[in-house]
This record gives sequence, C-alpha cells and structure tokens, in this order.
Amino acid sequence: VQINYLFLREVRNLRRATHIIKTRTMMTFMISLAIGCIFYQVAANDYTTYIQAQSTFGSLVMALMANVFSTALPSLIVFPEERPVFLREYSTNHYSVVAYFASRLAMELFVSGLQVSLSAIITYFLVGFTANFGIFWAGLYLMA
Repeated sequence: VQINYLFLREVRNLRRATHIIKTRTMMTFMISLAIGCIFYQVAANDYTTYIQAQSTFGSLVMALMANVFSTALPSLIVFPEERPVFLREYSTNHYSVVAYFASRLAMELFVSGLQVSLSAIITYFLVGFTANFGIFWAGLYLMA
C-alpha cells in the first residue's frame, strides 16, 4: 500500500515538473547526437585494420559512459532536494525506507528506460553498429 501511494506521488511529481523531463531529454539527445556525429558510421566498416576496431570500441565506450552519466547524475541530484520531506515523513511513520526507495527506483527505471531508448536509437544508427539493436539497447540499459 505504501509503495503504491508513493509511486503515485512520484508520477504526480513527474507530471508537475516537466522541466526535469525536458532537460533530461535534451541532455540525452545532445550527447547522443555529439557521439553520433563524432563517430559517424565508424562501426559500418570491415575491421581490416586495428584502428577501425579500436574506433568502434571507442564509440561503444563513449555511448555507454554518456548513458551512465546522463541517467545517474540527475537521479543523484534529486535526493538532497527531497531529503527534508523524506525525513519529516519518515520520522512521523508515514512510510518505511524500503517503500520510499522502491517507489523511487520504479520511477527511475521508467525514466531511465526512456532516456536509454532515445540514446540507443540515435547512437545505433549514426555510428552504424551492426549487432542486434535489442542487445545494444539492453547493454546500454544495464549499464545505465
């Protein structure tokens, strides 16, 4: 029951604070576009030389690191802002710590999934990866 109410509150807060979603979306879009432009069609080669394989690996590492930072940093910034509310409500036994973090985690998984999907679509096609898109998306999502 607690997790359900807290999750609904998280959904309400997400709808109210549209600037957060817009900022995260634009940040993901710009970083993915930059990676895609820097490594444009690098992975669409035959890997006959060492430098081609190295460039493809570099583009993959950059895409992974960009997703890690673009999903983790906004999540970490939220906790100090919500700390006073959490402490007040926890001290009056409104909910448990597990319920609070479970609802936050569920919302962050959803928002991170949207961010990773946007990033994966842009990066996959601009860099020219030839592996299965689902595997590429799953790798980005698990790293984020």
